[in-house]
Amino acid sequence: AIVPDAIATPYHALITVGRIGVGETVVIIGAGGLGLQAIAVARMADAKRIVAVDPSADARAAALVVGADAVLDPTVGENPAKGLYDLTGGATLSLEAVGRADSVELGMQSLAPGGRLVIVGVGQDRPRLPPLIRFVAGETSVHGSFGSTMAEIRTVLDLIAADKLDVSHAISSRVPLDDVPAVFKRSATPGRTVTLPELCGTPMAHDVLVELNDGVATVPLNSPDKLNTLAMPTDQPQLEAFKHAQHSTASVAVL
Repeated sequence: AIVPDAIATPYHALITVGRIGVGETVVIIGAGGLGLQAIAVARMADAKRIVAVDPSADARAAALVVGADAVLDPTVGENPAKGLYDLTGGATLSLEAVGRADSVELGMQSLAPGGRLVIVGVGQDRPRLPPLIRFVAGETSVHGSFGSTMAEIRTVLDLIAADKLDVSHAISSRVPLDDVPAVFKRSATPGRTVTLPELCGTPMAHDVLVELNDGVATVPLNSPDKLNTLAMPTDQPQLEAFKHAQHSTASVAVL
């Protein structure tokens, strides 16, 4: 249920955009729904050291369970950037999953010479750039990353099925549809909450409504080709555009 967003998004960011390699030192800024799965992806990719940064004690504890080697509270100490650099010796790859100016700035400051920062967090903040000499002399780089491709989603599903990508801690709770309003009243948790319609007391049709651009497709939940159908526009002009698109965004609602 959470693969297209919480798992495939950090997979795209670290594997495709960040080009993570064996033995990297990785910093994950923001150990929430995306950040925790980024840790799992980095661990799968044989990162040498993974450090998670989050002000929440629950999130830091969850990061250690998922596979982080160390955690850092950025609100402790006068200079979190120095504390992070001292902890890592400089990151070869950092991922920012918060979308705040201060976390992006921390990500840039965390990089070792030649390091890459991949920004996944979305926001309207305008981070301050370090002196240009740090980019030029250090040959560091900053990249944006958005969503994932259908091919990457299939790859992630294959990795999970083959037990190569551990997502056992990805879901913090499963609730029936009737309990969804109560979920929004709870304190936030680092993982994701999944709604299970079959647990709902009200009988429901087993269809999924998929909105993609201006087309709508309805498919059975138990369709073996559901993943392909979800991404398929319903008219020829959209279909041709889809063939050339690298990313697709669909909103899914259970009827």
